[in-house]
Amino acid sequence: MNFSFNFLVNNLKLKLKNLISLPFYSVLKLNKFKNKFIIYNKAFLNLIVVKIKQYYNQISIGYYSELIAIGVGFKFEKLKKKNNCLVLNIGYSHYIYYILNSQINFRIIKNYLFLFSTNLQLLKLSVNEIKLYKIPDVYKGKGIRYLKQIIKLKQGKKKRWFLFLEKSTIQN
Repeated sequence: MNFSFNFLVNNLKLKLKNLISLPFYSVLKLNKFKNKFIIYNKAFLNLIVVKIKQYYNQISIGYYSELIAIGVGFKFEKLKKKNNCLVLNIGYSHYIYYILNSQINFRIIKNYLFLFSTNLQLLKLSVNEIKLYKIPDVYKGKGIRYLKQIIKLKQGKKKRWFLFLEKSTIQN
């Protein structure tokens, strides 16, 4: 069963065919009244608008994400034999091989990783899986994180030898 709908989003005309393939179709029940579809719930209407905007961005623009590996010797590499295989050298005694989906393109510059895809969900899933291999340390900030992510570092232990010297000079 094929449906086609005409939408007007931000003065852009969109014609969607096969609405069944979109993930929100199973949630919505549209009632047909005089060749118009009426949506009774405002939350579902907002969901439709958001999904249509995402669908339009997927087709026209695409999405990207930037990761950085901070640490001595931390780097990303591309496996020469496979185009979609990413090698992570992040301080373990072995390399970590991560195979990206064919819909995701990536570029590596030193310790920066740029990922690009037209599928937002797939991109976020891959980025979060890569980040989980080395979560940034709260004391030094070493690990894999977004390029513009700010990490609040904790203060380490204070040196106690300075206090010991003060006590010893007072006693003498």
